[in-house]
Amino acid sequence: MPSIRSVHTPGTRRPVGHYSQAVVHGGFVYVAGQIPTDLETGTPRIGTIEEQTELCLGNVARILEAAGSGLEHAIQMSIYITRMEDWSAINATYARIMGSARPARAIVPVAPLHFGAGIEIVSVAAKPVAKRAPKRRAA
Repeated sequence: MPSIRSVHTPGTRRPVGHYSQAVVHGGFVYVAGQIPTDLETGTPRIGTIEEQTELCLGNVARILEAAGSGLEHAIQMSIYITRMEDWSAINATYARIMGSARPARAIVPVAPLHFGAGIEIVSVAAKPVAKRAPKRRAA
């Protein structure tokens, strides 16, 4: 059975709760919910919904990179929002950052989020297989 490996992004604050930033298992990276916080300090940064969306996706990208993946390998995103009125602004910011990547996605309205955040993003991404160098033939 493939191993399960916890991921911690170097130079960032460890999660306060009993969870990992992400877990790698079976060729996939499962990223824990990201609200708009500064990964280095854990301090919430609650600005406009566009700023919150950008920060959440930036955090997801950094965590995926630490796990050996990236946003371009995202398979699924679940986005939890506190105000449906923000959907258009979130979608526009998301499209700008994600570019041509189009993972499956759900946007779910929820009750208030921690620290008064307006958005939380959970992601699953593929972890590309490292290419092996060709074997050398004995001379």
